[in-house]
Amino acid sequence: MPDESAHSTPKVGLGFILGLALSALCFVIAAYVGMALRSRHLWVLPLLNAIALILATLSAFRKYNESSIARGMVIALSLVFLVNAICGIAWMH
Repeated sequence: MPDESAHSTPKVGLGFILGLALSALCFVIAAYVGMALRSRHLWVLPLLNAIALILATLSAFRKYNESSIARGMVIALSLVFLVNAICGIAWMH
């Protein structure tokens, strides 16, 4: 009887790489939206990027227990979100 909760490590790695690519896409979208808003505040770009990352993570989190790729994507997007928060705070000071 195979263990149903076992996840494939290569698929988690693929999900991690896809999560990094998705985070880069989120950054590009946030940059375009930030330029379209023409805001002069420095905190707008990290905020828009954080919102895009949260939305992407929530959509991947729906399949977290079912898919190894989704598990890797959630890990990557969570790490990128933490880096985004650190850079956003550092950018403000």
